[in-house]
Amino acid sequence: MSSLPPGVILILGGLVLTLLPRSAQAMGALLTSGTRFVAAVFFYPTGCL
Repeated sequence: MSSLPPGVILILGGLVLTLLPRSAQAMGALLTSGTRFVAAVFFYPTGCL
């Protein structure tokens, strides 16, 4: 797998666990705004909105 020492893996795991909720929140916001943008782009010209 990887040649990293266990300490580095533990530190990286802790960083991922602390940063994951924030990044998941940001990804959710990006996804919702992205779907709204796509819906506006696709449905506004056709007059479905």
